[in-house]
Amino acid sequence: MHINRRIRTRIAQEAARMMAEEGINDYLAAKKKAASRLNIKTVKLLPPNEEIDDALLEYHRLYRTNVQCHHISRLRQLAVEAMGFFDDFSPRLVGGVLDGSAGRFSPITLHLFAETTEEIIKKLLDANIPYNSGTRSFDIGKKQFIALPTIGFWVDDTEISLLVFPLTFRRNGRSKNKTESSALSASTKDVQRLLSSDMACEAS
Repeated sequence: MHINRRIRTRIAQEAARMMAEEGINDYLAAKKKAASRLNIKTVKLLPPNEEIDDALLEYHRLYRTNVQCHHISRLRQLAVEAMGFFDDFSPRLVGGVLDGSAGRFSPITLHLFAETTEEIIKKLLDANIPYNSGTRSFDIGKKQFIALPTIGFWVDDTEISLLVFPLTFRRNGRSKNKTESSALSASTKDVQRLLSSDMACEAS
């Protein structure tokens, strides 16, 4: 058991390094690539996403102490601006920008709630914002998956990644992916409060 734990830790650390340095944003892809590099072939030894997040936070603490606070603060400020733009769709911030583990290549990930995806696309088109779209499998628990629309666009060198939920999910509070790195999500006001803490961090 101790050996297995050490192996999972090694995979988590290597996956976190690749996500921080090589721009890999998919947890499963990072874990599989890390295991391959370490010549570990047992899928059961892949660590959960939470361990990757812990390893990412440790990586930033060790190698990006002087810049991480400013980096997260900048991304959260961009997130607040994007959430204001999408205010009609009850935006929620999730992922590394929220929990502080976001690296240089991490996107700002927002959950939006709408009757149709076209409403969101129209808002982007009206603002002359180029975008790409697709779908993503989302785990709603009990081995149930649904396909949800995704929309992506860029603000300067930062990707904004949108996952669009039906309005019923907002009412039911079901926009928490059982396999995501974090079950946390934050409203615009929540992120604004975090920015106040970031200011203190940057001043220290």
